[in-house]
Amino acid sequence: MNVAIMGGTFDPPHLAHVSPVEAAKNEFGLDVVWFVPALIPPHKLNRHRTDPFHRTAMLALALNPFPFFKISTVELLRGDISFTVNTVREFHTTLQSGDRLFFILGSDSFLELNTWYEPAELDRKSVV
Repeated sequence: MNVAIMGGTFDPPHLAHVSPVEAAKNEFGLDVVWFVPALIPPHKLNRHRTDPFHRTAMLALALNPFPFFKISTVELLRGDISFTVNTVREFHTTLQSGDRLFFILGSDSFLELNTWYEPAELDRKSVV
């Protein structure tokens, strides 16, 4: 299976979260895309955020028409700041032999990627 992760704050979720991911699904033959809402986004600590569980409920409504889009609560359940590299590590443990993991991110996040926690490790995990 081709599995993808799309992390974010999703405050609020909108078409720019869904449309490019749908295009990526078609382009790369993704079987499932896991949207991973952040409990406490590390790069947005000083900003007001909607309650994470309300953001997740809004995301569920936005993703409802797309059966191949799922929500993972892994970062919500950690109860603290989550770093993407740890989420990727956790997803790797759930893959079957032959599965491929893809990582999708928005252009705003891509421009800050060098400031993320262990960004080189994301590359080492062969995440695209």
